[in-house]
Amino acid sequence: KIANGSGSEQDIAEAKI
Repeated sequence: KIANGSGSEQDIAEAKI
């Protein structure tokens, strides 16, 4: 996933899984 403005850290963490 590409990180959105809000909650970007969570999106990046999910993408690394």
